[in-house]
Amino acid sequence: VLLFSPATALTLRSASNNVTATDHKQHPTFQSFYHDYKSGPGIWKWSNALDAYQHHFGGLAGKSPLAVAEVGVQSGGSIGMWKSVLGPGVHFYGLDINKACLKFQNSTTTIFMGDQADDKVWDRFYSNVSMVDIL
Repeated sequence: VLLFSPATALTLRSASNNVTATDHKQHPTFQSFYHDYKSGPGIWKWSNALDAYQHHFGGLAGKSPLAVAEVGVQSGGSIGMWKSVLGPGVHFYGLDINKACLKFQNSTTTIFMGDQADDKVWDRFYSNVSMVDIL
């Protein structure tokens, strides 16, 4: 399921029609990032997910600021993917049940601990994060 704010939906519609070859040189696609990724934290994505990310979110590359949230941080590899493909204006919010994921926190990455099935976890998340462009 791909969820994004109404403002982002409008931006996507207009941005997807204005992508140039220069944009792709500055920012890799989700598919090229994954294909070229050889070392670092593990990253596991189905090819159809990468295709969907590119189709729906590729037009946001270079937009700033951009808030991206992902449930399931695991080994942290996708954090770098989102930031590399969409650009330096990304703030990544991760939600995971494994406390080891806290090691990925920095000035542009915030990790929340908890079970995605727990309403209190989402209450805490949204009391700290006012706007998410991609979830």
